[in-house]
Amino acid sequence: MKIDFKEFCKEIFSHMVVIPKLAIEDENWIKARELCKDVDEKDTAYVALSIELDIPLLTRDNKLYRGLRKKQFGSVILLEKFLEYLNES
Repeated sequence: MKIDFKEFCKEIFSHMVVIPKLAIEDENWIKARELCKDVDEKDTAYVALSIELDIPLLTRDNKLYRGLRKKQFGSVILLEKFLEYLNES
């Protein structure tokens, strides 16, 4: 089964919810800052949300992916690998 990227994005965006910063526990912000500080500090909020919700972080950012994995954060997936997996299923 081939996945249409536009349709995939429409489906994902139709289920998006905005979560206020205050909904993320301080301890998860601290963990995320530590994980992102030498990788890419701009991504701290995404990592904090991933930790807070206990869900994998889906990213196209190879630098972020490699940096987080190097710091033993295993809950990160490259978008390209995710799409490959979907197309194989």
